[in-house]
Amino acid sequence: LAILSDGTLDLSGQASLRSDQPLLRANRLELDLGAGNLGSAAAPLRIDTGDNLTSGSGLTLRLAAASQGGAVSSAALQELRGSLTLVSPSRFNGSRAIELDGDLSLTVDQGALLDATQSLTTAVDEASLKALDDLYKITGEAAVLHAQKEINDQDQANYTDYWLTYRQAKPNPDGTWSADPEPPSPFTFSQAQLDQLAQSPAEGGRGMDSQQIATYQTQLAQVQDATGAGIFNPLYSYHRPLEDQLAYLQQRVVNHNLYYHPLDATVYATLFPKQARAGNFTAPPRVSDPGQVAAIAARGLTIHTDGSIGSSGPITRIAIPDGNYNLLSDDQAQLLSNASVSDLVGRTYGVVRYIGTTPLDVRNGLPPLDDASLFLPFKPTFVAGDGPVYRFLGSPQTNQSLADVNFNAKGPDQQPLWEAVDAPAADGITYNTTAVGVTLTNGDLVRDTRADLRSGDVVLVNTPALYGYVRYDGPPRRQDLLLSDFGLAGSATQGLWTTLTDGTQEAPITPEKLPADGLLQPGALVTDPRLLTSVTLQLQNPLSVSLGGPLNASGTSIRLRSLEDLSLASIAAKGVVGISASSLSQSEGEGLSSTHGSLQLRSTVGSIGASDAPLRVSLGGTATLNLSSASDAAVHSLADLALGSLQAKGALTLSSQGSLSDGGRLNSEVAPALANLAARTVQLAVDEQIGTPVSPLLVQASDSFTASSGLSSGANGLMALQALGSAVPL
Repeated sequence: LAILSDGTLDLSGQASLRSDQPLLRANRLELDLGAGNLGSAAAPLRIDTGDNLTSGSGLTLRLAAASQGGAVSSAALQELRGSLTLVSPSRFNGSRAIELDGDLSLTVDQGALLDATQSLTTAVDEASLKALDDLYKITGEAAVLHAQKEINDQDQANYTDYWLTYRQAKPNPDGTWSADPEPPSPFTFSQAQLDQLAQSPAEGGRGMDSQQIATYQTQLAQVQDATGAGIFNPLYSYHRPLEDQLAYLQQRVVNHNLYYHPLDATVYATLFPKQARAGNFTAPPRVSDPGQVAAIAARGLTIHTDGSIGSSGPITRIAIPDGNYNLLSDDQAQLLSNASVSDLVGRTYGVVRYIGTTPLDVRNGLPPLDDASLFLPFKPTFVAGDGPVYRFLGSPQTNQSLADVNFNAKGPDQQPLWEAVDAPAADGITYNTTAVGVTLTNGDLVRDTRADLRSGDVVLVNTPALYGYVRYDGPPRRQDLLLSDFGLAGSATQGLWTTLTDGTQEAPITPEKLPADGLLQPGALVTDPRLLTSVTLQLQNPLSVSLGGPLNASGTSIRLRSLEDLSLASIAAKGVVGISASSLSQSEGEGLSSTHGSLQLRSTVGSIGASDAPLRVSLGGTATLNLSSASDAAVHSLADLALGSLQAKGALTLSSQGSLSDGGRLNSEVAPALANLAARTVQLAVDEQIGTPVSPLLVQASDSFTASSGLSSGANGLMALQALGSAVPL
């Protein structure tokens, strides 16, 4: 439905409808209207649009700018059913999904607000693909059978051509056959035959190009090699060599996932570099660089959704069975198909351990890596961030530090305070063991991310900031792996951890890269760089905005991007809040809050907050603060604040009405995981505790560092800090 008018839209008819009935319903709604308001906060325009990306569903809206000195045009819309997808206009000239010079209010009652103007999602029309598959037999068993028939038909045609056309075979009166003498091998066309094949069918030729002629000549040469010494038999069934049959099947039959869920070409080359270089199969290229035009241009913006704002998937690790993309489920394949290379967090390749007790001579190559008498699949001892999950069964307990929690503890009645739960029940984790100063209530789920480390243990670190295998080389210790820096350069534990390249394309031993002395030592790890075993990714497609006024937003998770300055009023989410802008400032409002996800804030030119107007944050549960500022950063927390990685090129100022603690730095998407606080100058002003002895805050300040705490006493001490790098003036 397209409404194109120089005037305004009369919404009076909406008053006669129930509140759950839309005034406008269309799969795709395009509105291009004159200056004036469209709906209001009290009475928004109620719409019902489709949210199927494959059919171009969504909304685009433009209100003409007011004449000089006139009132600006504002709009308020309410999507009643499903998600609201913003699309680029097709019925009028414009580059934005929504454009007006006044304030905009968007409410989505039952879904998410998504930006499809620069979507990285592959829109797959499975019905059309299935129809083509049924018609041309592209995938599956039907494709194999059809390809085998094509092979048989072509082989028989080549056999007949060779004998009847090029050997002039003819039947004799006695029922036998005779033919011209066998030509020299390999079979080669004469110049006259080449000219005739190149002629058009109308001229008596076959219209072949040089490549087709060369292929045809090779096929006839195979017929001569197999049958040329004999004589033509009309009942004979000729078959090309088996390896050529298999090669044709591999080329002709497309894998189900590759057909229905094609990978971005760059993603494929990243995940399967050796196969890509060998040209085993290719993925069609797909545009994966988002444009720079904001989807929404308005003065102020208010968004309330029942789902996410922008698309942001969780960090997801997908196991690849036998390194075969075609063995993934449809859901997993679609997830990878939707990814651009920037969504890839990391990947691992197959690793086996040599279990022999004596060195193995491999100067002539490695034996098969699936030989169970020599090799066993290698698995890490721990995966950082994973661990068993427990449900709290006791009465409420306040001010709890979970770093030392005993999951075998019993209450005064000698009943267990905790019970282990299976992984399927672990969705919605309330806390992990990094949490400090929390209140436990009956039913809370806590993941134990601690590990009892022994020298030689290998940990898979599965985060945006650090990915891959690391080996622990220190004495026995208990360590929360979410709080470990895994020996990052300059850290206090640098000598306790060794980063391994096993499981990567740069592994020290592979089938192509053997030990220099030709001997594989007992316990050695061997990587197969062709065998992709896992991919970790996080799909992101933020809503892009260009605003002249404040932003208010609420949703389950929020991903926003602006190339200009952004003024934040009230931003509330249950999950991750990721915002990137030229600068971020605090407007009138409650600031940013998240109950479980992390805050990922980035300024690309200016500051985040200001010393006289810091950005206000309020985090709960497992939420952590991460930020990267191209200038200064100032943040104030109304309660306890768990820190991830915070980096500012200038001054970094934090104040809190509660405590500051290390919430784990490896989930930071915006700043290096080396330190909790890194800036030219760092200033902390906290009402309660700063860090803990178990997990001190790591500080890297090039000029000066100051900290103050309002506590006069504390069981764990007032401050626990560790300086990184050169001496820091205090």
